[in-house]
Amino acid sequence: MKLTRTNYPPSSPLGDVDAFFRSALGGFSEFGRILDQTGLLEKEAVVPVDIFEDDDNFIVRLEVPGVKKEDIDVQLEERVLTVEISKTEACKVSEAQAEDNECGTSTTRRLSVPESVDGAAVTAKLEDGILTLNLPKSEEAKLRTISID
Repeated sequence: MKLTRTNYPPSSPLGDVDAFFRSALGGFSEFGRILDQTGLLEKEAVVPVDIFEDDDNFIVRLEVPGVKKEDIDVQLEERVLTVEISKTEACKVSEAQAEDNECGTSTTRRLSVPESVDGAAVTAKLEDGILTLNLPKSEEAKLRTISID
């Protein structure tokens, strides 16, 4: 069994600009703290992923505590597995505001999938905050024992 733990740095909506300002303003901790509080340099959540392999399957486990299955979208397209989590909840913008607004977070995780995966047989299960994806290997890719005559 192979185990691969991946926890890539999150991508920012501002991309390289965000990284530039974070590094350039690193010496100015007070100014950087103010920017973080305003949300101008907001960080995207990173979903931890564990990937296992056995003789018949690849197993992908993502930690998604507090997320309902209705908030998760899983897609497999052209050897890219995409897991998108969109969580919305009611929140107030300020005390003076009488009506509630909808606030939420969204994060996406993309993983490259080997050609040996049988895309039609992929299954997903959410249990106790762990999303488990079972990616079966195609029959051609499974290990076979060849007898010697």
